[in-house]
Amino acid sequence: MSTAVVSDRQTRMYIDGKWSDAQDGRTQAVINPADESVLAEVAFGARADADRAIEAASRAFPAWRAASAYDRAKVLKKTAELMRERSATIARTLTSEQGKPLPEATAEVLHAADTFEWFAEEGKRAYGRIIPAANVAKRHYAIKHPVGVVGSITPWNFPAALPSRKIAPALAVGCTIVSRPADQTPLTLIQMFECLADAGLPAGVANLVIGDALAFADALFEHPAVRKISFTGSTRVGKESATPRPRSSWSAWSWAATRR
Repeated sequence: MSTAVVSDRQTRMYIDGKWSDAQDGRTQAVINPADESVLAEVAFGARADADRAIEAASRAFPAWRAASAYDRAKVLKKTAELMRERSATIARTLTSEQGKPLPEATAEVLHAADTFEWFAEEGKRAYGRIIPAANVAKRHYAIKHPVGVVGSITPWNFPAALPSRKIAPALAVGCTIVSRPADQTPLTLIQMFECLADAGLPAGVANLVIGDALAFADALFEHPAVRKISFTGSTRVGKESATPRPRSSWSAWSWAATRR
């Protein structure tokens, strides 16, 4: 597949509701593993782009947190609907950049769409709990709140399914997110973000950054707005990302390392 075939695809990052080039203008080739041809040249950002995306997510958080679970669900369900309508196109993109057979790619895209729909409903059931009190004149209860900005890092082997499992639950409960795909497979996530944008997601709620992995990880660790990080990737990258750094007040590091 030549670059001419994919010339109409979006090849930029998505930050604060806008499709954006890297601030320094850098790009990186996406390679078809079947014949090593160049599928597209995508924007390839640096630390400044990651910081810009995190700040956009931080600004968008208060309004998204305040939205009702039902309003958030409408956006996620529309995203699922658009992914199903565009599943043939997204699946062919996935096969072109990742290499798995087209039927498997189609099944993965449809699974990712189902994930968005599932969490659209689960967001309505983020229940708190009533805690029995020793004093009958008092009532104790716990209420769940979104933690804030979430950082997401995903690998090349499931470029639709794995991002959906991070993005959909974060958005469903009122968090905002900054997501980074693997260098080898950014086009699939770009097309998923097109669905999010076309579904009416407010600017800054979900952001897509393509760029240097360690610079992106450093931005997530060091920016005070980031409160949770979800990582799926190789053991090697996990160890590099876990190297001691100055740490902000993020609440948890979610490990789901897969060996390859």
